[in-house]
Parts: sequence; C-alpha cells; structure tokens
Amino acid sequence: IVPIIEKNWSFSPTLVKDKPDMEVILEVTIQSNGEISDIKFARKSGDNYLDESAYRAIAKSSPLPAFGSSGIKERSITMQFRFTPKGLKRQR
Repeated sequence: IVPIIEKNWSFSPTLVKDKPDMEVILEVTIQSNGEISDIKFARKSGDNYLDESAYRAIAKSSPLPAFGSSGIKERSITMQFRFTPKGLKRQR
C-alpha cells in the first residue's frame, strides 16, 4: 500500500527544509473492496503544505487493491500513515 500512496504524493522536501522533524499522521479506513472511506488527521504537522499534500496522496490512492487473497476477513481496516519530509511509513 505504501508504494501506491508514495506514487501519488506530490511533495518537495526543499519547501520545508528548515523543519526536518515535522510529521503528519493520517488515519485511514479502507473497505474490503479497496475503497478509502475515511481519512482523518491523527496528528497535524503545523505546516499546511505537508498536511494537505499527505491528505491528497491518500485520497488519490483510492481505490487500493481489494483485500482478496490477503487473508483479511474484516469488512474494513483502519491504518495510520506517517508522512515526514524524509518519506512515508505505515504506522500500524
């Protein structure tokens, strides 16, 4: 999932070079068909550019691959993604 979101993330770290420790955490609900049904800020960075670029990356990534053969039986799952000027990681 992370590579898909990264591909949709339009962000230039040079625009926030004075603040390398910033982070934004987004909580995302994904339905079994891959549709993203909810995106919430778990933590904002305080920088609108980073926050909005992260939100747009998630929104552009819908639909993600369906659960299918992944072994996930739930109707939906909730994940968190951490965006920093250095990159993107899945939180949990």
